[in-house]
Amino acid sequence: DNKIAETNENNNTITGTFEVVDSVSYPVDLKFHENQSWDLLTHLAEPYPPGSPAYTRGDTHFSVFFEIENDSDGNTNDIEAHLLLTDSNGVARADGNIVSHVLLLPHAIRTGGNNQELHEDYPLGTWTWILTIDPDNKIAETNENNNTITGTFEVVADPPPTITVPSNISSSS
Repeated sequence: DNKIAETNENNNTITGTFEVVDSVSYPVDLKFHENQSWDLLTHLAEPYPPGSPAYTRGDTHFSVFFEIENDSDGNTNDIEAHLLLTDSNGVARADGNIVSHVLLLPHAIRTGGNNQELHEDYPLGTWTWILTIDPDNKIAETNENNNTITGTFEVVADPPPTITVPSNISSSS
């Protein structure tokens, strides 16, 4: 339908050609990025909220932050990251993807993180965490050995309270 009358009705289209070619496949390597602001660590795991002196039941969380890097010259699609958090009795308290279906451009970085509450009825002792990029090995990589980082932390009973004595009060024995 020509709804607008123009002085030249012959300049409203353009044509061209293009060629469909085979895609180029680049070698892929996903890894945990070494973050300068975290003193070259590939991750940061600590009690939450910030400033908590220890992992204690009922009032802190296990918190992990990380960066996934696509150290490749091509796009990489369907990237996932998995967290397995196991308590001191061997029970998995977290076991699932915390990053899913991510597309990373060449040499790009994706930040991820997760908090897991440490409930009051959870056991004390040494806990283990494992963070894995591409946990099901769906992406063929040049280096499959840099996709996992692990760590441990200790869940302790409530720490004793800190008592600060004002400077204008003296004590004697």
